[in-house]
Amino acid sequence: VREGFWVEFFPEGGRSRSGKMLPPKLGMLSIILDAIRSGTTQDVKLVPIYVGYEQVIEERSYIAELSGAEKEREGITGLLKTTKVLWSRYGRLYVSFGEPLSVRDALDDSGVADLPSDHPDFQEWVRRMGYRVLDGIQQEALVTPSAVTSMALLMSVKRGVHREELIRRIGFILALTSSKKAPLSKTLEHAMKLHRQPIVEASEQLDEEGLSRLPLALGQTGPVAEARGMAAVDAVDEVLHRYIEGKHLASHDFGNAIVYTVVPERRIHLDYYKNNIVHLVSPEAILATAYFGASRHGAPDDGTLRTAAYFLSVTFKYEFVYNPDGTFDELFDSILDSYFEAGILLRRVDPHDASVDRIVLADTAVARETMALLHEVLQPWLESYWLLTTGIRELIPGTTDSMSVKDFIRETQKMAQHRYQVGDVRCTEAASSINFKHAIGAIESLGYIVQRQEGRDRLLTRAPRGENDVDPIPALAERLRTFFSH
Repeated sequence: VREGFWVEFFPEGGRSRSGKMLPPKLGMLSIILDAIRSGTTQDVKLVPIYVGYEQVIEERSYIAELSGAEKEREGITGLLKTTKVLWSRYGRLYVSFGEPLSVRDALDDSGVADLPSDHPDFQEWVRRMGYRVLDGIQQEALVTPSAVTSMALLMSVKRGVHREELIRRIGFILALTSSKKAPLSKTLEHAMKLHRQPIVEASEQLDEEGLSRLPLALGQTGPVAEARGMAAVDAVDEVLHRYIEGKHLASHDFGNAIVYTVVPERRIHLDYYKNNIVHLVSPEAILATAYFGASRHGAPDDGTLRTAAYFLSVTFKYEFVYNPDGTFDELFDSILDSYFEAGILLRRVDPHDASVDRIVLADTAVARETMALLHEVLQPWLESYWLLTTGIRELIPGTTDSMSVKDFIRETQKMAQHRYQVGDVRCTEAASSINFKHAIGAIESLGYIVQRQEGRDRLLTRAPRGENDVDPIPALAERLRTFFSH
């Protein structure tokens, strides 16, 4: 840093086996920030860099690790085996660069420049800088054919999806991500330009009929969604062909209809690519899921819905990278307004108390369908965290019990297979070891469990509680369950 060399490091601490951003590891970042505070250098520019793949070469080994297999040690034998990679096609590799962040400017604006490195306020500023870098990377993440196709397939509430509906759903996802100015891969960008006229005509049709252009307003049924989906159909068909060849997807031809069904055990393969763009729809998904839970006993008011969304945001804080420069309330209000503007949610005066506004779901097929699709985005994480809390109850029943984290995850994955077979959970990808590790971190941050190092093992125990204190784990499991789809 002092000599002015470029330094490359990975703020997540390693490769993401799940396909989405991981929480930042702050060690290397702290060293660089201290270099400025110590006067070693005047400034450092942090440049967020996104690297994405149409198909990941290590896909099989990643999936094996997520399913519970040990990470294979690298060696000469493995190197020789990979020579077949040279003769295989894996699609495109994407690299893009975000706006550089001046650490000096951020430090001058922070008010923590003179605080010691171990001061809580300085540590919080370092954490926020880490998330600013990750958010910069997310802003550069490209929407690829693999990502939109995987998300559309996994958003299916039913067992299978008709081809025509799948294409429209892909168009809906493209419209939603486009409204957030997410960059498209070259393949999709070219397809949208090539078929720009039908998309423009579909938008004009909405104007003529006095309908909203907002992506949420018509969901996957609108003419714009259909036009965007048809524009991307060639790229999508390449992905579908690859998934069918890889036995991730089954295609059923009924003459007048084609239905695609994801092979249950292979959902985790598609989940990796879906996660590449899940951050683009996670705010809408959190609110849709919050509404499912908050409306169990009738239409919620603003406070009840806000509380439910906050619970989900905090619970899944290790799953999604939020904008560190915004507050929860600001984001919640913005997303809720978008639902109101699209006519998906409506305000109604409480018939029993005129001073209270209730938030109701519009009584239309589009509203119900759109909410259900967005809820499906969050369903795997709901199931993962519920399985984890259930595992704690069954495997670590008391505060004097303990278990190695490795053994606990392995046993919880076995339990997940059992729960899947009896129908308690629907998403096989919910048994991902990465999801369980993040869930352990989230539940530990709530003060319910504790991890401690003992020799070479990391042990998991219940957090101590008072003699008359109620066990919080069953209540957490029950609350997570309330957000499952009806």
